[in-house]
Amino acid sequence: MKRTLLALITALTLVSTGFTQSRDASYPLANGRKLIVTNLLKPELWGFFDNAGLAAALSKISEEYELSTDIYVAFNPTATYLYLPVQGIEFDLAKASKIAAYASGEVANLPNALQKDIMFAVGAWVRSFIGNTAAPEDLRSMINQLVLSAPPRFICSITNKQRFIMLSGTLQALQIISFDPKIQWQDLSNPKAPFFATIKVPSPYNDYAFTTVQGRMYLENPDIPGNPSLKKDTIWIYKLFGLR
Repeated sequence: MKRTLLALITALTLVSTGFTQSRDASYPLANGRKLIVTNLLKPELWGFFDNAGLAAALSKISEEYELSTDIYVAFNPTATYLYLPVQGIEFDLAKASKIAAYASGEVANLPNALQKDIMFAVGAWVRSFIGNTAAPEDLRSMINQLVLSAPPRFICSITNKQRFIMLSGTLQALQIISFDPKIQWQDLSNPKAPFFATIKVPSPYNDYAFTTVQGRMYLENPDIPGNPSLKKDTIWIYKLFGLR
């Protein structure tokens, strides 16, 4: 099965990461923005995905979280796992009440419910292909086997003025989310001095795997005892959302 899948993937000229512009397709969202899908299967197979259903789900999520942004989703099967990156989500700090980091007593948290909702929608979109009996059965079976052999990996990136917060994790059976205990932070607002950091999330304060409950990621206090002039990398998220 793995050898057959590898041959299929090679024949379809798939890659392991990122987006391929020539494979983009656009679908309207209810707020006038667009869902841009990069599907690394052959174009004649794209119609077997419920793209309208994904656009409808993301339209509802955009309304709930007050987003006015295009959303980029990719379907990228590799020889060993399915990769599902979601990028391009711009958020307005003035309307980020459900997205923004917030203080709770002596700790601060970064909610991840938006990322949860988006990845559930993407998981349902992938299942729409696997369950579509009009699609080639051998390919549906191979994609399903890929999902079962290794949990699909995802990233979900949100950005405000070239400052990116990226959460990653796995979608077990496309229905149970496990977030990695880290936040990837990128600040590209100054092209002459871009900043990249991996911020660890302490496990006692992180909701890792869940299906429907609200989630949050604990943000470690950026202060370093005895070194008031130095700060831990969480300071960037604190500053972005006005906690410092």
